[in-house]
Amino acid sequence: MSTSQVFDPVSLFYSYSHADEPIRREIEKHLATLKRLGLIHSWHDRQIGPGDEWKKEIDRGLERADIILLLLSPDFVASDYCYEVEAKRALERHNQDQATVIPIVLRPVDLRVSRFPNYRCYLGEPCLSAIVRSTRPLKRSRRESD
Repeated sequence: MSTSQVFDPVSLFYSYSHADEPIRREIEKHLATLKRLGLIHSWHDRQIGPGDEWKKEIDRGLERADIILLLLSPDFVASDYCYEVEAKRALERHNQDQATVIPIVLRPVDLRVSRFPNYRCYLGEPCLSAIVRSTRPLKRSRRESD
């Protein structure tokens, strides 16, 4: 019997700024095996079809998600929609035990005065439940690497 017949897949929602789409695609590649095994089903706004109402589709994906990945960066925090709509609803669902929110710091961003000061951030570990004790970003700019 295959794994996909034993378990219902976990629904995963990507909340991210379009400026961070290349990193979102990389994360998706790392989760491809879980998707192939039928353990997860992922959704992001690039799956919205022509003629679909984008806000309605995003709301639907967000409400159906078991796990919500908040891909944090300066662009995410600067986006009114990401920060004020998606992140706010994600944290409401998390606080009501309806979903699990996993903040992932993609690029350096100050979160001390944001919605996220009390959340541990997870960094590209093979297991989503692995806690990393710092909020170092996954990517650094070339200037920061020098």
